[in-house]
Amino acid sequence: MTPRPIRAPAVLAALLGGTLACAAGPAPLAAQVRVPGPSFEEVIGLRTAGSPAISPDGRSIVYTVRTTDWRDNRFDTELWMARQGEASFQITRTEKGSSTSPRWSPDGRWIAFLADRGDRNQVYVLRAAGGEAQKLTAVKEGVNAFRWSPDGKRIAFSSTEAEDDRMRRRKERYGDFAVEDGEFRQAHLWSVDVPADLWAGATCPAPARADSARAADSVRTRSLCPAVPEPRRLTRGEDFTVNGFAWSPDGTRIAFERRSDPLINSTSTADLWVLTLASGESRPLVAGPGYEGNPVWSPDSRWVLYSTAAGDTTSSFYTNGQIAKIPAAGGTPVRLAAEIDEQLGSLAWTPTGIYLLAWEGTRRHLYAVDPGTGRARRLAGTPDAVLAFDFSADGRTLALLAQTPTTVAEVYRTPLAPLRPVAVTDLSRQIEGWGLGTSEVVSWTSTDGERVEGVLHKPRGFDPTRRYPLFVVIHGGPTSIDYPAPVAGYVYPVLQWLARGALVLRPNYRGS
Repeated sequence: MTPRPIRAPAVLAALLGGTLACAAGPAPLAAQVRVPGPSFEEVIGLRTAGSPAISPDGRSIVYTVRTTDWRDNRFDTELWMARQGEASFQITRTEKGSSTSPRWSPDGRWIAFLADRGDRNQVYVLRAAGGEAQKLTAVKEGVNAFRWSPDGKRIAFSSTEAEDDRMRRRKERYGDFAVEDGEFRQAHLWSVDVPADLWAGATCPAPARADSARAADSVRTRSLCPAVPEPRRLTRGEDFTVNGFAWSPDGTRIAFERRSDPLINSTSTADLWVLTLASGESRPLVAGPGYEGNPVWSPDSRWVLYSTAAGDTTSSFYTNGQIAKIPAAGGTPVRLAAEIDEQLGSLAWTPTGIYLLAWEGTRRHLYAVDPGTGRARRLAGTPDAVLAFDFSADGRTLALLAQTPTTVAEVYRTPLAPLRPVAVTDLSRQIEGWGLGTSEVVSWTSTDGERVEGVLHKPRGFDPTRRYPLFVVIHGGPTSIDYPAPVAGYVYPVLQWLARGALVLRPNYRGS
């Protein structure tokens, strides 16, 4: 049987269950049919987990949960905690803003995080046992990223330079704009001391209420709520910007990624530098053509692990990069994990070895790399797509953020040997009863004989003997990867198309 041709607008209308508007006006409400399956609002409103951070002893995990704030038309991200043997619970609440980037103090007593509570992103510190978060920075342009020092007495952070007088006057007169790829502000490293007692756990007044609080009890306020510590700038200069950075475990140095500027096309200018805290002097560790960055120290502070484009300045944005280690005092780089012809990322170096993530087709695996031989091996036993991980201090317990073809991303805790992930979240419960179809990996031969993969979503009750309308959703990137998942699309109404009896193909084209 030959299917009757249908014009594209009619196909869309039929699949979405709506009616086409005509010049006379919209169709009456009685004629509009509700689209089966989950609504757009339900899909956009799904709570999602991210940024797992495991405590040094491996017993607790802090992670983020993003929710949808329909009233204020925004997404809100807050921190949650999962203690071993207990139900998860929310630990932050940032009105009109979000709380992100949780990091444990080395002794496990404190959790630092970023929050915008009316004055851009600042570092806040929260007692792990509970209580109010205390503000640690008050940087005019906000904090981009931060790291605890190994002794827990300082926090290093990066911050973008403030606007100069010329830019401020222009903004006041003409509004906020910038010349594309022509104007930028550099970012530098700073350090701030962490008070020994963190204000003795006092609940200090928020900046907006500080004056009235002092008037009510000035002596108590001054004694328990000292001023936010004054930060100290660590890197200086106008011809570079700081991106990623990491403390050496002995606390004497910071390795950082130094670029000519923050523009996206300047990634290939990134070099690896080391700052010595005692002298304040910086020196290049790896400097050459192509990207060199994302530093990670060995536990003994003798080596720096990093990502590299191996001198490639033209095709590095879509080809696989490499990882290498170099003596912290300088020397010849040594390539590691050379046998993995994939894009390597999320590097970690623990007392038990080096670990990283790499895509293999539509699955993302956790790999272990021997620091001595450089040989890599894939660790079995994780969910299909591992999106993030974090290790305990001894390297024997880790938290995972991972997804399967039938679940949304969940946070897991697992020992390293052997891996036995146990979910500490249950966000997949949100999609129970949605009547979703299935997703699977398919492949086909291109015109030049190359095999190409994609993810095919089938509607519930799919019958292989029938013909179905087919929608093709092409991802951006271009090096992004689509993989089997129960909820896909977001911008596109994939679930609604499936509910109306269509097939949806998400191809992973060349370079993906």
